[in-house]
Amino acid sequence: MTTTETLNNTEKLLNTILSICNYTKGEICITNDGVKYRHDHYITKYPSVFNSIVNLFDKAAKDNGAEFNTQFFYNKEYSFSYDRPKFKGQSNGKISFSKLIILN
Repeated sequence: MTTTETLNNTEKLLNTILSICNYTKGEICITNDGVKYRHDHYITKYPSVFNSIVNLFDKAAKDNGAEFNTQFFYNKEYSFSYDRPKFKGQSNGKISFSKLIILN
């Protein structure tokens, strides 16, 4: 991915929020058939994200078949979630995502 024009909305969202996220390395787990994996977690540092980031989340959710949802999956590797405000006029919530990492 060399230019912003070649990125889809989900990749743009990832690139935008990575720098404002706290990272937590997940625990290593093993499936019944012996595959080692972990889920690394990222959550935005601030209690409220910018409207532009919320708009990117909405576009990415729509691209992944989850329009108007607060959670969507991308490439069987990422799970995104947005803590929407309960009432209109409240500040935006946090966005978080987890990434599946196969270790074998």
